[in-house]
Amino acid sequence: SLPDYMYMYIPHLPEERSATATRSTARAQAILDRLAENAAIQSAERDAWFDAARAHHVRHRKENANLARLDLSTFYGGIMLQPSSTCPADLVKTSSVRDIFDGGKWLCGASLLGGTSAYSHRPCVVYSLGCNFETSFERTVQEISGGRCDVHVYDPTLRPPAKVKAFAEEMKQERIYLHEVAVRGTSGHSTIRIGDKEYESQGIGTMFESNGHDCVDILKFDVEGAEYDILEDTDWCKLFGTMV
Repeated sequence: SLPDYMYMYIPHLPEERSATATRSTARAQAILDRLAENAAIQSAERDAWFDAARAHHVRHRKENANLARLDLSTFYGGIMLQPSSTCPADLVKTSSVRDIFDGGKWLCGASLLGGTSAYSHRPCVVYSLGCNFETSFERTVQEISGGRCDVHVYDPTLRPPAKVKAFAEEMKQERIYLHEVAVRGTSGHSTIRIGDKEYESQGIGTMFESNGHDCVDILKFDVEGAEYDILEDTDWCKLFGTMV
C-alpha cells in the first residue's frame, strides 16, 4: 500500500466506475515506479560520495574516503547525501559528486519547467543566491527548461571586476542575469558585512520587486551558512507565488 501522503497525488477511486478506478490504479503504479526510480538515483549519488577511487581530484578522493568511514546516522555520513523529502515527480541533481565534491542541487519536478501551459504567458523564474562563478545549477535549469527561464543570480563577492564583467556578459546570453547584491532576511535595501567588507544587500521580496516578479518557480540558496538566518528572518507569508 502507498504511504498516506501519496494519496494526495492520486484521484478518488469511485467503486461504481471501473474505468476511473483502472486509470487511478495505473496512476498509482506510475507513482510507485517513479519513487523506485528516484530511490535508485539517490542510491547512485550516495554511492558516488563513497567511491573515493573514482573521484576526479586527489583532494576529493581523500575527502570521500573520510566520508566513507563515517556512520550513516551522522549528518555528513548519511543525512547530507540525499534529499530530505520524497519526490513524487521526476528527480534530478544538477551535478553529481563525481564532478563537484559537494555535489549539485536536487530538483523535484523540474521537467514541468519545459513548455507546460503554466508558462505560456510568462517565462519560468529562478533565483539563485550564491554562485562563486560556478554555474552548473543555472545551466542545468536552462537545459531542462529549454532556455525558457529567466535566471537571476545574486552574489556580491565575485572578484576581480574584469572577470566579473566578462562572466556577466557570457551568462546574459543564456538568460542568466548577475546581480552583485547580497541577500538578507529583512525586506528593503541595506548593507551587510561579509568578512571584512560591506556589500549592498536586499531582502528576497525586494529582489522580486526590483525585477518585476510576483512569483518564483525555483529558489536556491548557497550562501555559506547564512541560509539559516535568511530562512528565520524572512517574512515568507508576505511573499507571493509558488516556490519549488
